[in-house]
Amino acid sequence: MSSLSSLLGPYATQALSNAPLTTASPFSVPAISMWIAVRQRFAQFHANLTLTPLQFLDGVTKRNGVVNCLNRHYHDSFSETDNSFLIGSWGKDTAVRPPRDVDIYFLLPAAVYHRFQAHLWNRQSALLQEVKGA
Repeated sequence: MSSLSSLLGPYATQALSNAPLTTASPFSVPAISMWIAVRQRFAQFHANLTLTPLQFLDGVTKRNGVVNCLNRHYHDSFSETDNSFLIGSWGKDTAVRPPRDVDIYFLLPAAVYHRFQAHLWNRQSALLQEVKGA
């Protein structure tokens, strides 16, 4: 206790030496009952959040279709993955049910940037309308 008292200080040492070994309160929950089935409950909670195989396949299919379309329009390529990568929950592999969206980062050619920089106003809106049209 002497080495512990040097670390804790005089007030904590006095509190420890005066504290009973077991304290029972009428409002306390037995410690053992709080942890019963925590592992099973967490496993069920995790299973309820995890995407089903069909939801995952649907998200991947939609991503591949969008990237393929943008690659054909901007890069003359038929790739489903080039010039893009997943971001957000799909990129971090933390997507949960129900899947709402798939966030994609797509790299446009520099010529597209310069073309839209030449617009006097509504550059972003014009770009989004072009991407939507593609």
